[in-house]
Amino acid sequence: MPEAPATPEIPEDSPPTIVCEHGGQAVEVATPLCECPGGSFGRRCEVATRSVAAGASFDCALKDDGHVTCWGSDVGGVPAADATFTSIAGGMRALCAIEPDGTLGCYGWNDSGDTQPPPGAYTNVALGGDIVMSASAHGCGVKADSTVACWGRNEYGQTSPPLGAFRQVATGGYHSCALELGGRVRCFGRNDSGEANDPQGAFVMLAAGLGFSCGVRDDSTLACWGKNDLGQASPPDEGAFTAIAAGRDFACALGPGGRASCWGSQMGWSKGAPVDALVQIAAGTSHACGVTGDGGVRCWGRDYWGVTAPPASTFTSIALGVYHFCGVTSAGGLACWGSNDFGQATPPDGTYTSVTAGYRTAGVAPRASGHSCALRSDRTVQCWGDDELGQARAPAGTFTALDAGRTNTCGVRTDGTLSCWGDDGSGQSTPPLGEFVAVSSGDTHGCAVRTDGTLSCWGDDGSGQSTPPLGEFVSVAAGSRFSCALRRDQTLACFGASDYRQNSPPQGTFTSLAAGSFACAVRTDGGVVCWGSSNGFHELESPPGVFTSVAVGDVYACALNPERRLACWGLVRREAQ
Repeated sequence: MPEAPATPEIPEDSPPTIVCEHGGQAVEVATPLCECPGGSFGRRCEVATRSVAAGASFDCALKDDGHVTCWGSDVGGVPAADATFTSIAGGMRALCAIEPDGTLGCYGWNDSGDTQPPPGAYTNVALGGDIVMSASAHGCGVKADSTVACWGRNEYGQTSPPLGAFRQVATGGYHSCALELGGRVRCFGRNDSGEANDPQGAFVMLAAGLGFSCGVRDDSTLACWGKNDLGQASPPDEGAFTAIAAGRDFACALGPGGRASCWGSQMGWSKGAPVDALVQIAAGTSHACGVTGDGGVRCWGRDYWGVTAPPASTFTSIALGVYHFCGVTSAGGLACWGSNDFGQATPPDGTYTSVTAGYRTAGVAPRASGHSCALRSDRTVQCWGDDELGQARAPAGTFTALDAGRTNTCGVRTDGTLSCWGDDGSGQSTPPLGEFVAVSSGDTHGCAVRTDGTLSCWGDDGSGQSTPPLGEFVSVAAGSRFSCALRRDQTLACFGASDYRQNSPPQGTFTSLAAGSFACAVRTDGGVVCWGSSNGFHELESPPGVFTSVAVGDVYACALNPERRLACWGLVRREAQ
């Protein structure tokens, strides 16, 4: 038999206790190293995923240790870090989780009472609603006594369940279905397309979308009923299936070998179902996720807010667009996730030192496009994504720095001169002459630090964002209608629009900064502070901890910690793990 792994030697000066991170949860232990499953040792143990839950624009994973971790859009609330659960379910903008004693807790937006379930012990829960009518949401759960309780909106009777004994419930846009202990299906709520008709036969699992319902029969075949304009009620005819999940206009089921099969609308999907064998599946509005046999997570479908690609990499550089993210991994490659309508989240191969993502502010243009650029190890520039205005058409030559704005990109060449490409409607791609060490591109203006430390800005100056102060600086960040810069003495100076106090930075000393619709900076003690415009998504509420760099998007921000792991807050939430 193989030898057991040797316990690593512990330095004599090791502290008596350290914080071991298991699945993102910090636990103080009385040894200087964590013993991980499988006999390995380290300061971080990966915990396998038991099940996943998918919402409109977020996903959550229930780990084997009972803890929950989420990514994608911030639902407005998450369980306490030390809480443990046995089951989770995602809805439009809410998450519900069942504790080991059956207590049901729901977190997130509560526009329709969808996070206020009746008290009691539960064994199963589901959340429904229509993302187009965001205030229309409801939930249902099976209680320990096998009755069904529902809450939230009830304009069509979707929260008025029948009497009886049940084992599972499924919630759609405006209707719900419950599975009796004997396998009979009982549906209730809106029935415009027959989605609430009770099908014949016995079933073992149910799923409900917007205007349609599906289930796995007791002979492992599939059946769907209701609205079928996009093929969402036309499942595969052949095969034995073990699980099913439904999104807004599509459904997926696990067939032979655990392979996922999907049908219905797949408009805007950036990736199809994986080839991996899956053991559990969940569907959001226009994407789905599954759990592999070894506890991994695979997601596919439309990728707004990074819901289908939670990266496990460590990064040396990160950049945020409006709907997409990019990072240089510790191995030097590129990883991008999020919206990929223009290929902005499909990076090229190669080795890179930095990356930048354009289109930082969503509110200034009618469509959500995006482009990305990165600096190769040979100092040439590679761009990809939306190129309607030439913003992804990088010039030849070598560069030392670059930054993508809304629809243009600027870089510092190795001779210190500036070069910009893309949209020049406000003069944002016509930089000044001279030698520079740093550059930043905003919505419609740009700023750069000269070799003597002074600032120069160009382009739109309607709010004073291109009229910099005097002094010596080491870096600059151009945002939406304002700019901020880091002085040589590590204090901040901001200029431009002041309607949200974005030109009033915090006091203290800092090491780096970033700007988009708002601004964030890393203090010399590693803490992050944000200021300026807020759309109500907690984007100014940076998490505690020590960080080395920060990046800002439209309604979210991300930072890297000393372990090169990513933490995000605002509309997009991700815990460093």
